Amino acid sequence: MKTKAQAGSMGGRATVRKYGRGYMAELAAKGAKAFHAKYRLAKLSTSDFAIVNRETGEPTSKTIRGLTL
Repeated sequence: MKTKAQAGSMGGRATVRKYGRGYMAELAAKGAKAFHAKYRLAKLSTSDFAIVNRETGEPTSKTIRGLTL
């Protein structure tokens, strides 16, 4: 039985084979644009940033490194 991570990885590889790397790069660029439109980064330390909602100014409780605040 595969884990969710393994199944997701297989699906991602299948999508790359079907549509190509250019398509995946385009998706990533759109995702980054949407993320940065909704959130900003606030420096926490020399190696991490809090993800902060642009509208409310409230942190999302996550950091760029994936830690919980």
